[in-house]
Amino acid sequence: TDATGATTPDGYLIRWSSVDFASITDPTDGTFVTNSSGNINVAAGAQTVTITGLTQNTTYYFKIYPYTNSGANVNYKTDGTVPQTSCATTVGLWEEFEVGSKAGYTLGSVTLSSGSWTFDDALLGNTASDRKNGTQSARIRDGQIAMNFDIASGVGYVSVFHAAYGSDAASTWHLEASTDGGASWTAYVSPDVTTSSTTFTEEKFLVKLNVPVRLRIVKTSGGGTRLNIDDISYTAYSPTLPVRFTTLKAVQKGSGIELTWSNAAEENVINYTIEISADGRSFKQVGTVTARLNNNNRADYSFVDVAPNTGDNFYRIKAVENTGKVVYSAVVRINLAKKGAGLNVYPNPVRGNEF
Repeated sequence: TDATGATTPDGYLIRWSSVDFASITDPTDGTFVTNSSGNINVAAGAQTVTITGLTQNTTYYFKIYPYTNSGANVNYKTDGTVPQTSCATTVGLWEEFEVGSKAGYTLGSVTLSSGSWTFDDALLGNTASDRKNGTQSARIRDGQIAMNFDIASGVGYVSVFHAAYGSDAASTWHLEASTDGGASWTAYVSPDVTTSSTTFTEEKFLVKLNVPVRLRIVKTSGGGTRLNIDDISYTAYSPTLPVRFTTLKAVQKGSGIELTWSNAAEENVINYTIEISADGRSFKQVGTVTARLNNNNRADYSFVDVAPNTGDNFYRIKAVENTGKVVYSAVVRINLAKKGAGLNVYPNPVRGNEF
């Protein structure tokens, strides 16, 4: 989001490192930093930057420096608090279900690009009714799909995309992990994930195991309804994983707006600052919630803004860690249009003599 104030920037320098924040040195006034490995310049007004060519399964640290002028006259803002954040790359789309063939629901093993998996009441679907990114995806009816091998280095987060098959009704499922070669399994979500949309939804799980681990996806309800699973990825294990916002929702409650959000693995967080904007660019603080768990587990929070703007309201959550690191959530928008008083009647039309 663009900086504001009496002097606005002409551009921004983003610097990054795969070591730590301290390894990112401040730029020097009068020496313009050109684009190179670990450096990229962004013109004022740009809202999104994609940095490519990074190493998979690696945590990267970023700092952003606004500047005015250019060349030998460049002036970088390095005083005050330099905005910073970190993020771990995944191992790409580790399993895309594009390799292998299994046409029936009978119990059996299939060799995928990641290795051998057991499909129980499941198959590799490639029909028009299968939701898939590519040519095929896993389709589970009332069973499960499980790895027959371990990820030797352990895992941090696991990401899974899911959608309902065809016009089937909703069903539930969960992710399980095993550290003893599949002899026993532990579920990593509560309550179970519900799949009802025919559009792929990403689900993130905090597994955080620093030992060889294998995964399986188990359908837990829905009768004969079917669901599609695709594009599984994971991040490397780390003893301290960065803040991971998994949800942020805004709904109108009376004359106010209630915000709810989740941190998938709360650790070393001091507080969460709720920020609002009328235009999605200039944000201000409207409240603070103190972190209450910090036990490496999921933490859920809510906050009610009792005096929102009429019209557009953009919200984001700022997590402040005890190391000084700041992590922002995605931005959500809700519009409060002026409405007259009235009643909503249900059912409509009225049936019988009551409503």
